Amino acid sequence: MTTWSAVSIPLLFFWLAVVPFFTGIVVTSFFPYKMKTIGAAWITGLLAGFVLFEPVALFCMLTITYESFLVCVRVYSCVMMVLAVLGAVMLVRRAVIRRGAPGIRGLMLALFPGYGEETLSDLMHPRRDAVRFDRRFGVSESIYFAAFLLMFLIQAVMAVRYAFFDGDDAYYVVVSVLADQTDTMYTILPYTGYSTALDFRHALATWTLWTAFIARSCHIHAAVLIHTVLQPYLLAMCYYAYFLVAMRLFRRRLDMVPLFLCFISICSMFGNVSIYTRETFFMMRTWQGKAMVGSFIIPLMFFLLLGFTRDEAGLRWVHRTPVEKRTLWFLLLMVNISASFFSTSGIMITLALTAAGFGIPVLFTGWRGDVERKQLIRHKMISLGAAASTCIPNVALAAAGWLLSR
Repeated sequence: MTTWSAVSIPLLFFWLAVVPFFTGIVVTSFFPYKMKTIGAAWITGLLAGFVLFEPVALFCMLTITYESFLVCVRVYSCVMMVLAVLGAVMLVRRAVIRRGAPGIRGLMLALFPGYGEETLSDLMHPRRDAVRFDRRFGVSESIYFAAFLLMFLIQAVMAVRYAFFDGDDAYYVVVSVLADQTDTMYTILPYTGYSTALDFRHALATWTLWTAFIARSCHIHAAVLIHTVLQPYLLAMCYYAYFLVAMRLFRRRLDMVPLFLCFISICSMFGNVSIYTRETFFMMRTWQGKAMVGSFIIPLMFFLLLGFTRDEAGLRWVHRTPVEKRTLWFLLLMVNISASFFSTSGIMITLALTAAGFGIPVLFTGWRGDVERKQLIRHKMISLGAAASTCIPNVALAAAGWLLSR
């Protein structure tokens, strides 16, 4: 093995899998039991990493003149390492508390209570059926899942083997390369290499700097990282978001989940009808922030908005526990902030989705024929106010960017 593979591959696994997973253990420790799963830990750990990187990068960018990226890397690395170690300690503590649980099944239920009372073989299936239908996938569902995995592998290989390059490489990829090589953040013009004033239009979205952080931490050239390692990794992230949406849409027909994933995969492979479609960005420019907004953030937004109506068991909002309600609001806040992390256009998109998802039900449903009208109005206003509060960071960031760029 070469020095590059011997050093970089373990570091990539550490920063892209281990650290997000254990960080997610910390985040999900405040979640209800049914949401403490392996997938929830991974996805919430990623979102937490995105949310934490945004203020650290912006603070270093605005307050430090020289070697701002170096300081950002050190501070962010320390924060994530502390959270990862805390998550590991919490996971070990769960195992120690339930050390009397019999076998591997007992250990898994102790570490991840969200899987309920299922056997170890059930963990190979998607999330448990919350309405207790005891549904088991048959031959046809397994074939659909195998077809989806095959299409995913083909897409991942094609994305790396036939890497697509366009004009945006000259800016976004070069920003990551310059940050890694010069320890600066948006103060060198990528097109010419000359020094320039801080570019606030692009600086508010720190996704390119996060990729530079991964490149620095794993000792890989940023351009190589973006066009090889990140492509299949980001594809997996996006498809997991669609999987969550499917679990909400087909909560009583789990056998439709693999078919839905196959449908999305086929649309992604053959949806390149123009350079502006989501499929084009998803497959050819996955590493761009706007592509991640369209293929990752928007599905997560729909997943959460569906969750505010009914959960996996079909329970309405009024029947949820306070912990479940707080968890959904917290996740909505994380997704909103992550949208600004990926792209400045994501700020307006998530604001519009939040306004539509909560404003339309509040204004046009449930106002007539209700006996307890005052209680209904109070509930609607509280929900609308809570939804608006999750948009405050994005609004403040957009306003700050507008004022600083004048």
